[in-house]
Amino acid sequence: MPPEDWAPRDPGYAQRIERNFAAQGFMAHLGAALGDIAPGRVRIRLPIRPALTQQHGFAHAGAAWAISDSAAGFAAQSLMAPTDSVLTIELNTRKNLPAVGAV
Repeated sequence: MPPEDWAPRDPGYAQRIERNFAAQGFMAHLGAALGDIAPGRVRIRLPIRPALTQQHGFAHAGAAWAISDSAAGFAAQSLMAPTDSVLTIELNTRKNLPAVGAV
C-alpha cells in the first residue's frame, strides 16, 4: 500500500493514464498493454515475441527499458494534478540475468 501522501490530485487519473497510454504509438508498436493502475503504481505488460528479442533469443533490454520508462512516467502522473505532465530526462537500468516470460 502506498504512503498516505501519495493521494492522487486528479480523481480521474486512471482514465487520463489510459487515454495517454492509448496515444503512445510506440507502446502499440511494441505490443504493450496497460495493466494495473493505482496511485504511484502502473504496470505495463509486454508479451515477448521474436521481433522483441536479441541475438540470443532473450527479450531485448531496449524493450524492457521502453516499458519501464512509460510505467514510471504514468506512475508519477497518477499523483499529479490534471494539468501537470511528466517527461523523462534520465532513466537508468541494470541487467544481470536474461528475462524469462513477459517483461
